[in-house]
Amino acid sequence: MALAYFTYCSKDKNASASELSALDRYVSERIAHVHELSRTDKADFFILSGQFGVLRAQEKIPNYDHLLLQSEVEAMTARVEDQLRNLGLKSIRFFTADPNVQMAVKPYGLVMKQACLNLNIELTETILDPPYID
Repeated sequence: MALAYFTYCSKDKNASASELSALDRYVSERIAHVHELSRTDKADFFILSGQFGVLRAQEKIPNYDHLLLQSEVEAMTARVEDQLRNLGLKSIRFFTADPNVQMAVKPYGLVMKQACLNLNIELTETILDPPYID
């Protein structure tokens, strides 16, 4: 895989009790926007979940509610490293709200930065503007 686009999960979710694809589970203009950008740019698309780590758009997940905390960054970094290693990615573009403004997204960025650094994966961070900062 050449280039992959990533963004983090969202608090707003489709509350269906059945498992849904990650793309259908998360209710987010940001995720939809980054997914569309990935399709336009022919890049692979992934979502970083505070519960599951790296998810493909079509990967089925249950409904859940979990915000990645600073205290979980180390453990999640190890999990994400394993997942990224298995994907064989060389370059990642991570789309995020400004972590200095949206403090809740900071742990997600830290996980991506450390996992990519440890695996020597090129990481580019793209700070999104409204309305894509949910």
